[in-house]
Amino acid sequence: MFMIPTLDELYNKGYLSRLDLHFARAMGRLANERSDAVLLAAALCSRFISRGHVCVDLNTLAGRPVVTHDGELSGARWPAGPDWRGSVQASPMTGSGESAAPLVLDTKGRLYLARYWHYQQFLVRALLERAGHTDKTLDTGLLETGLDRLFPASPDLSGPDMQRLAAKVSLGRHLTIISGGPGTGKTSTVVKILALAIEQALNAGLEIPHILMAAPTGKAAARLKEAVINAKTAKGAGALVCSDEVRTHIPEEAATIHRLLGVMRDRSNRFFHDSGNPLAVDILIVDEASMVDLSLMANLIAAVPSHARLILLGDKDQLASVEAGAILGDICTPPEVINRSAVLTETVRPEPQPLHDSEVQPEIGQCIVNLTHSYRFDSRSGIGRLALAINSGNADEALAVLEDKTMPEAVLVDPGDLNRKKECIESLVRHYYVPCFEDSMAGAGQLEQFSQFRILCALRRGDDGVETLNSTAAGILKKYTGIDTSREWYPGRPIMVTRNDYQLNLFNGDVGLIVKPDAGTSRPAAFFMDSNKKARMISPARLPVHETVYAMTVHKSQGTEFDTVLLVLPRHVSPVVTRELFYTAVTRAKKNVVVLATSDIIRQAVRTRVQRASGLSEQLWGA
Repeated sequence: MFMIPTLDELYNKGYLSRLDLHFARAMGRLANERSDAVLLAAALCSRFISRGHVCVDLNTLAGRPVVTHDGELSGARWPAGPDWRGSVQASPMTGSGESAAPLVLDTKGRLYLARYWHYQQFLVRALLERAGHTDKTLDTGLLETGLDRLFPASPDLSGPDMQRLAAKVSLGRHLTIISGGPGTGKTSTVVKILALAIEQALNAGLEIPHILMAAPTGKAAARLKEAVINAKTAKGAGALVCSDEVRTHIPEEAATIHRLLGVMRDRSNRFFHDSGNPLAVDILIVDEASMVDLSLMANLIAAVPSHARLILLGDKDQLASVEAGAILGDICTPPEVINRSAVLTETVRPEPQPLHDSEVQPEIGQCIVNLTHSYRFDSRSGIGRLALAINSGNADEALAVLEDKTMPEAVLVDPGDLNRKKECIESLVRHYYVPCFEDSMAGAGQLEQFSQFRILCALRRGDDGVETLNSTAAGILKKYTGIDTSREWYPGRPIMVTRNDYQLNLFNGDVGLIVKPDAGTSRPAAFFMDSNKKARMISPARLPVHETVYAMTVHKSQGTEFDTVLLVLPRHVSPVVTRELFYTAVTRAKKNVVVLATSDIIRQAVRTRVQRASGLSEQLWGA
């Protein structure tokens, strides 16, 4: 005999939050719903969304033992499947999406908050509609000539040129998703795509397409701008071979998605641009798409006019957004069909041949290209091999790379060896952070030095979390520089903005340094570099919400890169330690990564994948 857990039991065990509890009871009162099973489903829906899911799949829970942070809840099981779904479906709290009911239950047993159900239904329709739109006016001869010029044959490629394929897909369709890890050339490919699009317009005597570029965070937008400028001015094999006129029309500015859409100051979840007031754009580039949550992606696509091309860039293997949804990962699933589109088949085969039924993919599959060749890490690179092992789910290979003395770019340090752990942290902090406190370094030099290294953590709190590592780093710096790090505004203190401030033009993820007061004043200032590499000095009193950032979470590090990364993983099993987190952290490093973790935690990380319930992939791919 088993019992269904009560809301209070789950709250007292820490499984449900106060918000989950109040949501279920408030909705129950409004709908006059008294069924414990229905109220439990509502609370679970709230809980799962707060943990990044778009819905709760009742079928995966039904009849199973209830497991909380402390283990199984004695004698408690989730309600049985058919009865549970039937009770939820019959409840006045549940609707079809057309009513004002707060919940929606689909035919597969997935329970959504109505708002998220609407977001997802819209996103599915919008993506499939765009996937089916092709450009009938394309000058294919001009395109092929441009592709040959911008993507010449390379002896370094063992297979088809996926960058060339991405360009071909982008010019022919209204939706393109380009996924690839660091160094696979996503941005340089996009710059060439824009050059080809501008050439098409000039050749046809049409207006130059209006191009916009955006990213989820200010830091990611600044990096996109920098990458575009570098791609436009690159020399040698990767040079952009086009006329000066074409080059001039390729934009360099990038904005945050929120700034692009225009946040309504009275309502943070409403935007100035929407389906009724769309963006003035012909081509929209969105970088770091893996960081975009369901709500923001739906609002963004609603504001893109139907004639415009939408190009999403990102790494499908990275961590998903903090908020609900794993959009890029869901779109790029199932992985076995990526890069098997009709366009690729046509490109690779020497002669056109009819496709077999097993090769014919849904329209969405014709829009996705995965870049796999890394121009940053070669086959002998420790970081490249480690990233590949992680993505392949090969824990033994990941450990072998980390323990291989011939590959010093990727090193494993056992936290159980306390002396070596202390020495590891102290030597890295001393090497990279201490120079930031030298009097000879100006603000720009300090910030550049500081940006070479970062401590990344899986957790915020605890011995292996951000708060402890920030304190540890400050203590080491006090030891070697003598500076009083207990003062709030000590010179050299690095800070990271954690909330957008559009008046100051500071955004979540922006990093600055506290610098010494100028002559004639006793007040310190916060030093930032804007996207144009110009110095900005801001009074600390005016700063938006921020925190010290010798160390940061892996989530916060997305959209950034450092020469060297120290990754600190918890010594005990934690649900946040996943393959995606490990891969994201490792690929933030350009030259060296030091992993402070036990071999058991490494194995857990490689073998544990993030599974977010949504149903999006199933709806897009027709599974």
